[in-house]
Amino acid sequence: MDAQGKWAWDEVHSDDHNQQVTNWTLSDGPHTLEVAKREDGVYLDAIVITNVLDLDQTTLPAVIPQP
Repeated sequence: MDAQGKWAWDEVHSDDHNQQVTNWTLSDGPHTLEVAKREDGVYLDAIVITNVLDLDQTTLPAVIPQP
């Protein structure tokens, strides 16, 4: 992903599957999400978890409102 230093949404891509977009099917119940960074300077501001597989990223807000 090349956001050129700007805010951008991106989907999860799999290094194990030729950079294809990755989806997970989860069973009912609680789950734990672990996030790790790989490169220096990477920031994470928001995560969207949805069951809408054809979600249009252009409909997501450019800036997440702060509580």
